[in-house]
Amino acid sequence: MDGPDGVTVGVLCLVDSAAVDRHGMSRVRHSEDVYPQVVVERAAVLAGLDCATSAAMLVPVADGEQLTSAVLRSIDALGAPAVSTTDSGGRTHRLWLLGGGAAQDAVLAAVARSSQLVADGNHRVAAAAASDRSSLLALVTGGPVLRVGAIHRALVGTGLTSTDLADAWRRKGLTVREATDLGPPILPNTVVVRASGADSLVALPGPKLGEPVPRIDHGLVERLLIADALGIDPEGPHVHALPAGHPTGPDVDAVLQLAPVPFADVLAVHKQGRRMPRKSTYFTPKPRSGLLLADLTGWKAWTDEVGKIESSLGFMRRVRPPG
Repeated sequence: MDGPDGVTVGVLCLVDSAAVDRHGMSRVRHSEDVYPQVVVERAAVLAGLDCATSAAMLVPVADGEQLTSAVLRSIDALGAPAVSTTDSGGRTHRLWLLGGGAAQDAVLAAVARSSQLVADGNHRVAAAAASDRSSLLALVTGGPVLRVGAIHRALVGTGLTSTDLADAWRRKGLTVREATDLGPPILPNTVVVRASGADSLVALPGPKLGEPVPRIDHGLVERLLIADALGIDPEGPHVHALPAGHPTGPDVDAVLQLAPVPFADVLAVHKQGRRMPRKSTYFTPKPRSGLLLADLTGWKAWTDEVGKIESSLGFMRRVRPPG
């Protein structure tokens, strides 16, 4: 995938979301918390379709450069792509089909060298785990130019104005300053609020003594600015996650803009055994849905017949059964 929001190459394949390593640790590791109801809905879609139509994005916890090199060598050997298309955002998606043999084994070995962190698709991974089959369609990629964009919070259908919001936040002891010509925040600990009446800048309090760092602003914003100060359920219908650059609807009262989370912070949170707040990272470029469809019914029947594939490649499975 090559476009204005990054460049990435990787392996589009089926992954066993339930696989564990020799220490009993999951090979596919969530990076963010999820909304339980969304998981239920996605699991129902999988069960109804028996087909995976969109791929999660997984990034290696280590050795991502080696995966990128292995994929690029395969692309060079394969020649022209089987599929090439450009989407509405100006991203070109190209897909090569890598058949069985030494070249495929080398690429899968590069994928299996490391556990995978879910960069995009935590709800899809959870839905696969909650269904009666654990197969997950995923793009495993180490870049080379992955970008982490911001995901904001939109207040929808609340009727709150900029004055209402500022008053509520000041009552919680927060510093709120009206300003014009504000750009989106680029550093943590500040929130730019776009609301009817005026734009404002909210300074977040620093981490408390003993609080794990790096702190991810999204969790504090949902808890302090939205739940405590406004009395609004962050999981309810009045709060929507809004990736940067996506349009807002007419019923949006305010957008709370947050800074992008550095990828180093994502890795640091994972290394500490923590999870990011839900919907706090927006990795790009994303794999386009529908370039490859995975027939989960056919796959399950095949694996039931021949047994689970076990080899030094660990949790990887080929995209299609033979024939």
